[in-house]
Amino acid sequence: MTRLRRKNIPMLSGTVAAMSRLWVTMSIVASIRALRSMSNWDR
Repeated sequence: MTRLRRKNIPMLSGTVAAMSRLWVTMSIVASIRALRSMSNWDR
């Protein structure tokens, strides 16, 4: 069990890192879109 877990740890960490990066990029894009929509509403 411990050996399998140790082998799976790098893969899990990599997937988690990719997911976190994707989530961060999505949140940034969403914030930028929200700011653009707000500026458009002001105009």
